[in-house]
Amino acid sequence: PEFLLTIAQNGLDERFSGGLFGKGVYLAEDPSKIDQYCTPHPPAGEGGDVATNLYRVLYGEWAEGHPGDVFYCFLVRAVLGAPVFTKDGETDCLHAAGEDGGGRPVWATADKRQLSTIPDTRPP
Repeated sequence: PEFLLTIAQNGLDERFSGGLFGKGVYLAEDPSKIDQYCTPHPPAGEGGDVATNLYRVLYGEWAEGHPGDVFYCFLVRAVLGAPVFTKDGETDCLHAAGEDGGGRPVWATADKRQLSTIPDTRPP
């Protein structure tokens, strides 16, 4: 919940998230996946200034008040390219790199800010 207002006001931004694959906007096709990453928004008066501001913006003078621990998610429509399947976050499981049997690198750069090119494709 600490970035909910920022995201709602400014959109999704890679600077506010990070994970196994570095900084980025992480999306999932199955809503149950968010259960692993969301933290609850506590009732008003708990959780500090950010939680209090979020409560004020979302609930205001709502007669029922905050219903307790609430988990938020964003529903977005996204267009994706070719998927990459990896078990270790470093190598592609579907495309072999060479004789050693290891997969192609997932990342084009050491800082993990750019994915490798998609095998068997060429620019239009």
